[in-house]
Amino acid sequence: MWVRPRRSIRWISAPAWKRPWSNACSRKGTMCAKAHCCSNSSANRSKRRSRRRKRRWPKRTRWSPAPSGTTRAYTLAGQGNLSQQALDRALSDQLQAEATLRKNEAELRQAQIDLGYTRITAPFDGRIGRSTYSPGQWVGPDSGVLATLVKLDPIYVVFNVSERSCLTYRQRVEQAMREGQPKPEYIPRLKLSNGTDYEHTGRLTFVDNQVDPGTGTIAVRAEFPNPEKLLVPGLFVTVLLEPTESKSALLIPQAAVQEDQGGHFVLVVGADKTVEIRHIETGARIGVQWEVISGLNEGEQVIYEGIQKARPGAVVAPVARPSPRPPADRRPCSALSSSIARSSPS
Repeated sequence: MWVRPRRSIRWISAPAWKRPWSNACSRKGTMCAKAHCCSNSSANRSKRRSRRRKRRWPKRTRWSPAPSGTTRAYTLAGQGNLSQQALDRALSDQLQAEATLRKNEAELRQAQIDLGYTRITAPFDGRIGRSTYSPGQWVGPDSGVLATLVKLDPIYVVFNVSERSCLTYRQRVEQAMREGQPKPEYIPRLKLSNGTDYEHTGRLTFVDNQVDPGTGTIAVRAEFPNPEKLLVPGLFVTVLLEPTESKSALLIPQAAVQEDQGGHFVLVVGADKTVEIRHIETGARIGVQWEVISGLNEGEQVIYEGIQKARPGAVVAPVARPSPRPPADRRPCSALSSSIARSSPS
C-alpha cells in the first residue's frame, strides 16, 4: 500500500525514521505519518472559539444566542412601548447571531475534517518502508508517495503455469467428475533461492481467465502464511505443486528427456539393441525424475548417459544402471519458478 497525502500539509514526523529496522513493523491503526494542517487558519480559530463555548456552557449540547433581548422586544412591542423599527432591529440581530453560529459550526466541522487528514494510520498489519520526505518539508496531493506499507502475513506468490499443464489438469478434473471421483487437488510448496524448503504450505487462491499469448502461460496466485516474516515482496522462489493423494507413476531420469518441435521425447533401446525415438507426455517432476503419463511402458530401457553419441537406428550395447530414486517423503510435483508479488489487501 502506498501512503499518499490528500491535503497540502506540513510533514513534521515519520515514525519509520525513528524506529530501528527490527521494529519497523506497523500494526493496524498505528500512525504512519502526522502533520500540521496549515491550510485553513479561520477553521482553527473557529475550533478554539467552540472550546471556549463548551467551557462556558457545559450542560448545553448546542450553543445559541440568548433570546432574552428578542423576547423582551416582542413584549414591549405588544404593549405599544416599542416601535416597529426597534423590533425589526432586534429580530435582525437574532437572525444574524444564528447565522454566525451556523457558519462557525461549519468551519468547525471543516477544521475537524482537515485535522483528520493530518493523521495517516495503517489499515493492516505490515512493515513500513523508507520515508521519501524529511521532517519540515511541504507535501500535498501531487507530492507522490510518502512511504510504502506492505502486508507480510499472509503473503501472495504469483507464478505462471503452461497452457499444456492447465489443459491436462482440466481434463483430469472432468474425467474425475465423470467417474464420480474427488477432484484432484494440489498443495503449493516453496523452495527458497538458497535451496532450502519453506516449512509452511500454501493454498491456491486465484487462476487467471485467459492465456498470455506472448508466453503461452496462465497466471496463478497462491497464499502462504508468513508468521516469521521470512518472505518479503520481490523475493525469488520456486513453486512446487504437490497432489494431495499419492499414486503410482512411471518415472524416468530427467537427463533422458529431450525436446523438439513435436514435444518431449526419449531415446529407447529396443529388443534388437537399436535406438529409436519415442515421443512421450510428461507430467509432474519428482526430484531429478519426470513422471511419464503416456508413450512408455514399464520395463523399457531409455538412454540418459551418452545421448550425444546415440543416433536413431544405431545398434548400441546398453549398460544397465539403476535410475536415481526420488525422496521418500516427497510426492510428485510440478516445479515452476516465480517471484513473490507485492502484497496488497485483496
